Amino acid sequence: FPVELFKDYEYRITKWDEVTSARLKELQSGQFDIIILDINGVAKQLSEEDGFAIIETIKSNNPSQILIAYSGQTYDSSKQKYWQMADDTIPKPGGFLRIKEMIDSIIVNQFTPERYLGVLRSILDEQGFNQSAKRGFELKLFNTISKGKNIDWNSLLGITRDRTVKRKLKITIETLIKN
Repeated sequence: FPVELFKDYEYRITKWDEVTSARLKELQSGQFDIIILDINGVAKQLSEEDGFAIIETIKSNNPSQILIAYSGQTYDSSKQKYWQMADDTIPKPGGFLRIKEMIDSIIVNQFTPERYLGVLRSILDEQGFNQSAKRGFELKLFNTISKGKNIDWNSLLGITRDRTVKRKLKITIETLIKN
């Protein structure tokens, strides 16, 4: 991956050769705008599925995280579900200009409030919330953001008791607000 060329264009890049359990927590936290994840040889110590397991873990814990799979390998059809979880893919060797164009397009087209609201709606849909509950949640979120108040997480996330769902909603909202 052409890290130095991206740094020359003033992109902030963090590069790791492997994903450890501590780094996986960072990747799930929402602190990175875009994750470009090499699939092969980055997480063998965490899973036999290597980078594919990282994609699944990140996307199931933080569905709003933008993640691009990066690989020069070919894989059998059993890996298709992982490729579908990624927001995009970059084949190796990708070439700096092609990769930059893709990332710039993602920045313009995916860092939108509509995308993050869509992720929030999907999380609520997956949990079976009715239209009234979803509208109430969105209204509470809109009022909080538009008034510039500190978020009352207990009130906002009171829509559910499920800790996993609360975490997904919170990470997505934090990402929405920072972008």
